[in-house]
Amino acid sequence: MLKPGTTDYKRERNAALYDRLNIVIPKGRKQTVEAYAQEHDLSVNGLINVLLRDALGMTEEQWRDSEGE
Repeated sequence: MLKPGTTDYKRERNAALYDRLNIVIPKGRKQTVEAYAQEHDLSVNGLINVLLRDALGMTEEQWRDSEGE
């Protein structure tokens, strides 16, 4: 069993709880996206989650509930 707090433990836990997406955007837009996220007190990941959740018409609870697919 892995010890909580170790890198391997965190990696295994994240793999069990989250899916990963890799997005690509036009060259030169990364800084714009990062600045926009920061202006709204979000990480880029948090911003993408908010935008996707809103586009899909889900509440935060529905978005986090993977059983509700």
